[in-house]
Amino acid sequence: MAITINPKDPNMFASASLDKTVKIWTVGTAKSTANYSLIGHDAGVNCVDFSKDLERPHICSGSDDGEVKVWDYQTRQCLFTFDMQAGGHNESVSSVMFHPEIPIILSGGEDDVINVWSSSSYKAVHQLNYGLKRIWGIHAVPEMNAVAFGFDEGTVVIKIGKELPLATFANGKVVWVKSNEIQTFNLKLLTGASEESKDGEIMKP
Repeated sequence: MAITINPKDPNMFASASLDKTVKIWTVGTAKSTANYSLIGHDAGVNCVDFSKDLERPHICSGSDDGEVKVWDYQTRQCLFTFDMQAGGHNESVSSVMFHPEIPIILSGGEDDVINVWSSSSYKAVHQLNYGLKRIWGIHAVPEMNAVAFGFDEGTVVIKIGKELPLATFANGKVVWVKSNEIQTFNLKLLTGASEESKDGEIMKP
């Protein structure tokens, strides 16, 4: 029903199939069969997506069984299942996506709702319903926090998260977070900075 290429390894791709499996393949080999299958859904798998996080070899899948599963494609284990008991969908899941920068998973289904899940704690974060019937596609624009949803009866684009990175300042040290990465620098070490520096003064490197 769907395929996606691993953004961390363009030679690997995954396919979602009505045989209830997610299959992992390698590009450029003479093999006509998948490397292996991820088995656990109780109905056909409609959608699949790789995590963009370099430290997490994860993949998520959505199925006609109403479940979204998160897998470790290296160990081939199912890490978590988002089902009705976890606040999930009550009909087929038609689209899933790891957000490219924010640690969330978005899933859309034929029950007309969009679920937002934490990709680190595996907890339900939010649920959206725009009254436009079934959701068929989800796409995010990196660095803009914009996410688009395609429905039976229209398209919606929303913004999530914050436009600016979170930052703190203490004793000359600045720490900020962007795209799940922590970055820092020390103003006191910059040329021109001194104990007599005033608030609002521009620091030159």
